[in-house]
Amino acid sequence: MRAAANFDLIFGTWGDDTDNSAQRAVSLEFRRLETGPAFMVIDSCTRTVANNPLISAALNGEEVIGTEAAALAFSVCDVIYLKEPRLVWLRD
Repeated sequence: MRAAANFDLIFGTWGDDTDNSAQRAVSLEFRRLETGPAFMVIDSCTRTVANNPLISAALNGEEVIGTEAAALAFSVCDVIYLKEPRLVWLRD
């Protein structure tokens, strides 16, 4: 059985004295393949998060792959995948 899920993240500066100009959406797709679990960067601009008023831009894969944003997104998604109790169905 193969399981899939999308992870939409918003990265940027947060706080009372900030606006959304530095906040960007990054999206990853999770798949549990025969070789094991894997994340892959996908285009945020095609996802619902692209219309979120909290962001100033939804990044496509080319803007993310190989950047610090990609490394951060993979790290965040790894923690969510491994620790979030509501995702037990995805880990099984």
